Amino acid sequence: MPIYEFECRKCGHKFDVWQKVSDPMPRHCARCRGPVRKLLSPPGIVFKGSGFHTTDYVQAKERKAEKESASGKSSEKAGEKAASASE
Repeated sequence: MPIYEFECRKCGHKFDVWQKVSDPMPRHCARCRGPVRKLLSPPGIVFKGSGFHTTDYVQAKERKAEKESASGKSSEKAGEKAASASE
């Protein structure tokens, strides 16, 4: 069951409610009986390890750059060998 965060519009008291999605939302603050509103907050999840876009994409870019620089160096060496052989 999810935890929802609410705030009283009258006194500013913030509180959490652990309830089903289908349960009715609380209408009054437990402290002052004022009206409440539901707050939106980011989920408490963290993605770790490989297999996620940010970690894999960066590695793929680095590998591609390394391959391009390595292939550029090998083609330069081949060009130098051809030039020295023709002289």
